[in-house]
Amino acid sequence: KERSARGTGIGNAPATGGSSRRGGDRAGASDEHNHYEVFPRQGARKPALLLQLESLLQEKLRQTGKLAEAKTGRWGAASHEPIEDAYDPSGVLALEAHRQTFEAFINAFATYRPLLEKVKDHYDRALDAALKTEHENVFLRSELAAVERRKAKAIESARAEANAKAANARGDLARRAVVAEEAAAAAAKAVASRDAEIEALRAQVAALTRERDDAVKERGIMRDKALADASWSSTPATERLSEMTLPPVPAHFQRVDVKLEDGEGGLRAHVDGDEEEAADAAEEEA
Repeated sequence: KERSARGTGIGNAPATGGSSRRGGDRAGASDEHNHYEVFPRQGARKPALLLQLESLLQEKLRQTGKLAEAKTGRWGAASHEPIEDAYDPSGVLALEAHRQTFEAFINAFATYRPLLEKVKDHYDRALDAALKTEHENVFLRSELAAVERRKAKAIESARAEANAKAANARGDLARRAVVAEEAAAAAAKAVASRDAEIEALRAQVAALTRERDDAVKERGIMRDKALADASWSSTPATERLSEMTLPPVPAHFQRVDVKLEDGEGGLRAHVDGDEEEAADAAEEEA
């Protein structure tokens, strides 16, 4: 392995620097600052170790992808599960692939292996602790995600229920408004009809009042006329008769002892009462 590393240009650099080359078996060349290049800047193809490590990493990652696609449930991303519910294994498996590649790189060296293994062990402990925490908290994160989904679902349900209630309330108010408007229109129509009836009755009362006044006036005229026709004392003949002077009745006047009945000879016992009766009779005949 050490010879392979030396042959690919990954070797031990001098501690204090120097100007001598160690042979043509190294891919790196010494420059004026007396240090070795571990990879050529231009030109030649990649070292064999680098090609092997890249091929190893690509193969591990390919296997990791297939394994992640094959597994479902908590260790994979199933199509019917939310992404946050499934524990994504690609991170852990990809980390394991890089770790194996780094181990292969360390095993390719003999001089730097102890130091690189210490560095790797330190990082492994930190990564293991992080993975342990990740595994311990995966259920908590899943529960938190479920709680978030339930909360979002409850909020959506409450919002939908509130919207439905608001829509029902608006519809109820609209229906009540329509009913109230119809009732108001019917009341206004009834009031207008009552007003028209009142106006008609008022006109009828006014007409009847005029007829009554005309009848009373006509009755007065007819009464006065009847009284004038029935009262003999107010006629010109009566006035002339009252002005006449009659001589005494002779002694030899026949039937001097005869009493005249009421109404005979143009005399009446109750003149005023007869005049009123005659006026009433004349009014009735009229």
